[in-house]
Amino acid sequence: MESVCLSGRRVGDGAGCTSSVEDVRCEVRPAALQFDRAGGTESIEVDASVAWQYEMEASAETWLTVTAEAERLLVTAAENPAGDRQTTLRIIPGTEVLPVRQVVIAQQGVKPELVIGKREATFSWKASETCVIAVEAVGGVSSWRVEVPAEAQQWLSVEQQVGFFVLSTTADNEQTMRTATVRVTSSDETVEPVAIEVRQQGAQEAEPQVHLRTVNLLAEGGTALAMTSDRKWNGWSFRDEQNRVVEPDWLTVSESRDDAGQWCLSVTAAANEAAAARRVMLGVSFAVQDHYVDMNMSITQAGAGEGE
Repeated sequence: MESVCLSGRRVGDGAGCTSSVEDVRCEVRPAALQFDRAGGTESIEVDASVAWQYEMEASAETWLTVTAEAERLLVTAAENPAGDRQTTLRIIPGTEVLPVRQVVIAQQGVKPELVIGKREATFSWKASETCVIAVEAVGGVSSWRVEVPAEAQQWLSVEQQVGFFVLSTTADNEQTMRTATVRVTSSDETVEPVAIEVRQQGAQEAEPQVHLRTVNLLAEGGTALAMTSDRKWNGWSFRDEQNRVVEPDWLTVSESRDDAGQWCLSVTAAANEAAAARRVMLGVSFAVQDHYVDMNMSITQAGAGEGE
């Protein structure tokens, strides 16, 4: 706490400041100071006929500097990188006749909030995709967390790190699009939660990526890979050369999935003891939104008499 005299001489006991009872005064203006985030310097005018002192909360000394002059105080506020802050500066006359004067000093700060790198994330129907979303806590926000709704936790997972989090899908979505609203929240109730809209495309909304193979089987039979696809088909059938649905007793179909996640369709033929070759069309259907996409391939097996 520091004392000043009307003449500007700093004294601890008021020596050198004299006044009559009729002229005892200590007026202070303004009653409040407001700084913006950038800080700056403002003055408090003190019209006093007696010695006076000022005191300030110790916690405010980290951002406020006060310099006493003859008839005023210069108050300098540093730049504010955190939230709003406020303190009270007390001016105390050197006589009990006059009351203590108070000046409220406030400084605008950064609004406490969570700044999110993106507000939406869209995944394809495949399981291997991830999305990294940055999070910046400003205005004094100390912590944050990510909340995935319970109904989406079977297909959507989150990994939280310092300054970001990672969203990933955990299962193929073989149906239509599914959605979830992920929330980023803070323990500070004054901070507005931030919502991120997450969508995962359904397999039925994407065109299938299919690779058809030419199938030519030997007369003694065997197995051949007929088709690979990035998604599983909805059904398959055989047709003859007149486009009639048939069920050939010499062919069987098997389904599998390779290490790369591709769906595989293979055909196995029994031995062809007839002299002539035999042929059939294999049709595979994929549901895409409100229609079907059909893929057709020819399967031929040589006859026993061919090559002789």
